[in-house]
Order: sequence, then structure tokens, then C-alpha cells
Amino acid sequence: MIKRLKTELNNLWWLRLYPRIKMSWNKLWWLRHAVYITLAGTVAANLILYSISPRKKSFPMVEAWPEGWILVNRSRVVVGGHSNAADFAHQVHIAYSSMVNGACIFAGQPFHCAVTRFEPDPLLDTGFFEDISHNVPSCDGCPRGKTLVYDHCKNLPHVVDAGMLPDYPRRHCGPDGAPGCLDSTEHLRKPSQRVYLQRGANDKCYRKGSVANTQSLYFQLMDDPRTQVVFNNTLPYKHEIPIYEEYDGPKECFKHTISNGMELNPKMVSTKEANIYRFKQDKFDGYDTWVGTNEWGWLYVPKTCTNESDSKQPCSLFVYFRPCGGGSGETDSHFDSFDRWAEKKQPC
Repeated sequence: MIKRLKTELNNLWWLRLYPRIKMSWNKLWWLRHAVYITLAGTVAANLILYSISPRKKSFPMVEAWPEGWILVNRSRVVVGGHSNAADFAHQVHIAYSSMVNGACIFAGQPFHCAVTRFEPDPLLDTGFFEDISHNVPSCDGCPRGKTLVYDHCKNLPHVVDAGMLPDYPRRHCGPDGAPGCLDSTEHLRKPSQRVYLQRGANDKCYRKGSVANTQSLYFQLMDDPRTQVVFNNTLPYKHEIPIYEEYDGPKECFKHTISNGMELNPKMVSTKEANIYRFKQDKFDGYDTWVGTNEWGWLYVPKTCTNESDSKQPCSLFVYFRPCGGGSGETDSHFDSFDRWAEKKQPC
């Protein structure tokens, strides 16, 4: 995706071929590589941007976003995702912690874990990933000719030495980070950094302990992790983003990362289609038939997050990455319920 991610985020090795993109706040829309983004307002509402395959419905095309159209609170940018998209959201949070100060991880494994060898790891002969063995094509710490079992951090979380997990993000680019490399982990120590983690107790894809290892990584990188990190792993859900009357994952995500624990207003019954926009991702080097994002990016922009708002108060930004494969978009029109919370005004 981005040069830094392409080089450094090896535990998402299947994304190493993503095209590079310049990173700056003027190019904030590296988030276009996300499946969607939500702006969550302090007083205003939320914005959502996401990438999926083309819809049958026709929404306004935004080729060049008007200067000053969207009002963004740059001190409250949160990323999120589910499953492999949660892996990726976690990578983005660690890699760009100077700009991203929150993450909602619905079943995600730790940064750089998938290519890190731990002492109890079973080793396999190296080979092409396309082979039936699906061995990991890159391994840090493996003997020559040997590699790791695919998805060992998801399926064999007991082999992970959680104490090793901070080593790579802390040391690979030096204590202060480096241009084109990872941001310094010092940014993760800021009180404004907040993380919501969720794993269903009946999740058979990310085994028990896999997301706990992600929690452990954050605990070692943050100054006040018991306040900054919320981890729900006791409810009887499967491999999913829970959206139920008794427990609403998107609500809990926003409540912790954007509203600082304050209760949210009831979500909208339905989304407002007039607030949905689309754009083509090829101009950002994001779209590729085999590797990268889908052709279209989607943006959900409540009027209260634009210069049309009377309050002119900026919205927080939520970037939601969709899992591999995308989809037709027909079933994604509700943005996995995040947009319904985004549309409602939130407390200061």
C-alpha cells in the first residue's frame, strides 16, 4: 500500500506489494485505501470512507475534494477493521501513530507477529505460498531453508512470546522513528491514544489468546493501558462484528475511542444516502486487479462534518478497513452499522 507499510509491515506480508503513497496531512486520504472511514464528531457527527467494489446504485462522484469541504479533527483519527482487516488497521495504527490515535480491532493479531519466530514455533521447509502448504514466505529468526506455519499467531497463540512483540516497532527504525519507516512508539504513550479490542468467546478463526497477545503489545507500549485499552472477550459471539441489541460493537468502538467512555445517543434507524459519495482509487495508486484496494472508495459525510454546517466544528475521523475480497457493496450499504452511529451527534 504505502512505501512504509510495504517495507515494514511484514506480518501482513500479503500486502507488501501495495503501491507507495506520499504521506502528509495534505495527503490525508491515504485513508482511501481503507474500506471505509467514519468521522465521529465531538459536537458534530461522523464521516465514513470505505473501499468496496462498485455498487449498482449511483452515488455522486467526488473527483477532487473541494478545499475545506470536510472538517476534520486531526487529533482524533481512529482506524478499525475485522479479521484480516483488523490486522491491517492495527498495522496502520502502530506504523502511523503520530497521525492515528485510536484503533478498533475486531479480532486482530499483533504487529509483525505473523513473520516472527518464537522459540516453541514448529518450523517447515520454505516454499512458494501458492503451494498447498501455504507456508509463510518471510520469517524473522528462522534458519536457512525453514519458515513458519501460516497464521501461527492466529492458530497457535500459545507459542507467542508476548514480551518480544514490542521489540520490532521499538527498535527497527530507531527510538525516534525515521522518514519512510515506522513512527516512534513514543506517540503511543500519549493519553489521547485509545484502543478497543473485541473477540467473541466462540471465535474459531482467531483462537483464544490471539487477540489477548495484541492487547499485551498495547499494554507494553502505553503509559496507562488499563484506561487506554478496552478488551471485550467474554461474550458468546463468533467471528464477527457483534451488532445486537444487547451489545453493539460499533457503538462500543466509538464510545471508547471517540467519546472517551461517554454514552452515545441512539443510532439512526437507517443511513442517509444523500451523504454517501464515491471516488476512483486508481488515481491514488490504490486500485489493482490482483493486489491493493478495490476500484471504488466510498465516503460517508454527514452535513455536520462539512463547511455547510452552522457550527463549523470539526469531526473526528474513523477509517474502517474491509476484509479481503471486498464484495459487490450491495450488502455493505449500511457500513456495518458504523454510519448510523456516525450520523448521530455525539456529546462533547
